[in-house]
Amino acid sequence: MQGRKISSGAFANISYETLECYVEHVNFMTATGPISREHRIPVYRQTLQGNPSSSYFAILDNRRGYEDEFSYDDMLILSDITLKAGIRRIVSVSVTSESAYLNIVKLSQAVAHTKDIELDSMTTHCMDKAKNFILFRIQGIANKPSQSFRLINSLSQ
Repeated sequence: MQGRKISSGAFANISYETLECYVEHVNFMTATGPISREHRIPVYRQTLQGNPSSSYFAILDNRRGYEDEFSYDDMLILSDITLKAGIRRIVSVSVTSESAYLNIVKLSQAVAHTKDIELDSMTTHCMDKAKNFILFRIQGIANKPSQSFRLINSLSQ
């Protein structure tokens, strides 16, 4: 996935890079150690700044298999942070070989439903599959009538 680099940085146990892909920002997060809510909050706050739309795209790379503490309460807090930033749709992929991530996806879907957030989330062990998933969703959103003009303009520049 190519795009213009918007920002990058590192916090405790998570590094990130944000790329502009078409008119959206895609946030690549890499677990560099065990991650919890305390590790996620500063990354979310940073990557939500300047997000160009009501959609948030993220790939979490945890192929190294670090422990990921992510409870229902943690998800509620993070969903409130994203809602406060104007996010109504989240598209996310966790790249991992850990089967327990499926439980996190199911739990996050339940939280999204209660918060009236549109969530499209999955897990995979393949980074290319994760990137293609995100690109497909960006293109699908861009092809909605209100977004088509912006996508056409960004491709022609």
